[in-house]
Amino acid sequence: MKSCKKFGLAAIALVLGALLCMSVTGCTSAKLVNSTEVSAKADVLGTVVLKTNKYSYTELLKEAQKLYPNADDVVHIQIDQQSIGKKYVVYGIAVSY
Repeated sequence: MKSCKKFGLAAIALVLGALLCMSVTGCTSAKLVNSTEVSAKADVLGTVVLKTNKYSYTELLKEAQKLYPNADDVVHIQIDQQSIGKKYVVYGIAVSY
C-alpha cells in the first residue's frame, strides 16, 4: 500500500512539474520576426572579415565600407579569439538601408 501511495505522489509531482514547465515556456504573446521582414528593410551586401589585435565596431564598419562603399551598417557580428596571442577575427554582414 505504501508503494502505491509513493507511486501516486510521484505521478502527481510529475504532472504538476510538466504543467509548470508548459506554463513557463508556452508564452503565446511573443512575436517571431520573419526574415523577409528584416530583409525588406535592408539590402544584404556581403560578409566582412577583420583580423586585428584590437577590435571595435567602428573598425569593422570601416572595413565594410572599403569592401562595399554603400554599406550603412554591420549586423550579426561574431568575434573569435585565436589561441596564439591576442589576435581576433571579427565577422559580420554588411547591409545598406
